[in-house]
Order: sequence, then structure tokens, then C-alpha cells
Amino acid sequence: MKEVKGLKIGNVHLEYLENDDDVYFYNPANQRMVHGNRETLTFLKNYHQTNEKVKEVDHFLYGKKKLNPLHLKILQFEMKSQWMDKLVSISQQKQFKYFFITIILIFFVMIPFVFEKAYLYYVTGAYQFKWYHLLYIFLAQILIVQLHEFGHYLTYRKYVRTKTARFGVMIRYFFIPLFYTNVNYMRTLQKKQRIRILLSGVITQLFTGGILSVAYILTENNLILYLYMVNILIIVLNIIPFLRMDGYWLINLFIDSDDYMNSFTQFIFKRKQIQFLELLFAIVNIVLILFVIIIGTVFAYSEMKEIGNWIRNMF
Repeated sequence: MKEVKGLKIGNVHLEYLENDDDVYFYNPANQRMVHGNRETLTFLKNYHQTNEKVKEVDHFLYGKKKLNPLHLKILQFEMKSQWMDKLVSISQQKQFKYFFITIILIFFVMIPFVFEKAYLYYVTGAYQFKWYHLLYIFLAQILIVQLHEFGHYLTYRKYVRTKTARFGVMIRYFFIPLFYTNVNYMRTLQKKQRIRILLSGVITQLFTGGILSVAYILTENNLILYLYMVNILIIVLNIIPFLRMDGYWLINLFIDSDDYMNSFTQFIFKRKQIQFLELLFAIVNIVLILFVIIIGTVFAYSEMKEIGNWIRNMF
């Protein structure tokens, strides 16, 4: 297991992870990360005591957070991660693995039965949707996404020991709200380990879906059905190889690319070589990004117009 260590330079607290001769440094204050070597580590350990100042180093230590309007992080919170050691230990026990796999198998077996019941309720008009169900679904969606992100971190914790777990909320492409997990040092892991981390969020949802499907078959409660369908939708969205979802990073691993959109940018502006699949996925991804922005803008304009009309009618 790799271990993340701490480094204090003046009043700045850094994290770093040594990976053979490479060293990866992370500044939690401004969320910047740099790649160096052991000489870089030695230099930084003595940096505060020397009069020699380097602009790039000062920028890493004291610079502001990077602002990317397409991936706007609006909230980040931290928690001590030592308590997760017990959960990691439990998840590695055979009995838990068998139980986990059984629930996932139940999810796949129950899919046609749940969808059949849902279809019958829909065509017969037997379902009764109440306005307050939206609140339940919204809260359940938050819980499902949090479980998804927790699944990522729990698997990440098996390979990287860090004292702090970081989660957050971001707005992607102006209109897509997302939760995220900080897994900075995943790049230092083997390909199989990275695949497991990326799949663990969806796998956690498959487990959740198995529990929901059993609950729905036993109770035929419409609210559980809504939660089940929301869970399915989130799974589908996460496995698409676009929009920087989990599937985006998975497809990069499968086509041996670090980031096909970055390769596309280098191809356009610096005329660097690009794989055919990188080019193909990048074009489709750009089309989808434009689609999200256009649809989101139209929807926002329509809603603002409705609000404006409502305010004028009041006065």
C-alpha cells in the first residue's frame, strides 16, 4: 500500500506520495498538484530556509485555486479517514464479499420483474405520484450519489493510505451538478487497480439496486420504484465514456490514453499526434458538451421567463 505523507513549508501544509523515483505533491489549500522527483522533495524541504525563491514554486505554494468554469468546484469538505480502515477490513472478508456479490446478482435477476411491474403500473394508471415524492427522490438521489462516491474512496483506500478523505460538489459544463471524490494519487497505481476504483462507484450502486429491487417486489411501494429508477439512471450516466463521468476515465484506460480531451487539445493547438479513437471520442464528447450547454441555456431562459411573467402578474 502506498502512503501519503505530510510536508510543512512555512505555514503551508502539503501532501506528497513517493512512487519509485517520482514524487507527487498536492497542496490542499489551492488544490494544485505537481509532479517531481526526490531532488524536488529535498529542495522543497529546505525551501523555506533558503533565500533562493522560485516563481513556479511560490505559485504552487501560495497561488490561488485554479478556476475552470467548465468544472467549477463550489464546495469541498474533509474528514479523517482512519476510521475507514475498519470498513476496508470488513469489505475484504469472504463472508462480506459473498453477501455483496449475492445482492448484485439479485439486482440483475430482478431487473425484468421490476420493469414489468413498473410498466403495468404505468399503462394502467395505477400509480399515484404525490408532489412531496419529489422531495424524497431528491434526498435519495443525494444519498445514492454519496454512496457511489464513498464506494470510489473505499476502494482507493485499499491502495493508498491517506490521513484525510476529501469530497466535494461541483458544477460541470455550467448545468450539471455533481459530487466528486478526491483521488489525486490514483495515477500512481497499476491499471487494474485504477479500473477497480473507477468501477467501484457503479458496483456500489448495483448493490443498492439489489436491495431496492427486493424491497419493491416485497412491498410494491411506488416510492421505492422511483428510487430504483433514479439509481438506474445514475448508473447509466456514470458509465457513458463522455462528459468526464466514470466511463470517461475508464475508456481512457482501455485505449491507453491519459486523457483523450487533453490529447485532442494538444493535437489542435500544438499539432501533436493523436490516436484515431482519441479523436473520435473527443469529437463526440465536444458535441455532447455543446448539447448540454445549449439545452441548459434554453431551459434556464425559459424558467427565468416564467418567473418574470409570474412576478409581473403579481404586480
